[in-house]
Amino acid sequence: MSETEDRYIDSINMTVREVQPFLTYLDNLRERGITNMFGASSYITQNFDVTSTQARAILSYWMGKFITEGAG
Repeated sequence: MSETEDRYIDSINMTVREVQPFLTYLDNLRERGITNMFGASSYITQNFDVTSTQARAILSYWMGKFITEGAG
């Protein structure tokens, strides 16, 4: 396990390792064109055991990461 995977992300209260499945899911959702990504938090809550508040925070993190790093 790398140090990067253990890095804690305060804004979503998760480590990099813990958030990775969400990021992969959101990348796939975007690539498939299923929804406007601004509405993707509802897809997160439907497919993962998280609250809507957590889903919005995860989506916000993903959007920031997407803007700075581009498509995965």
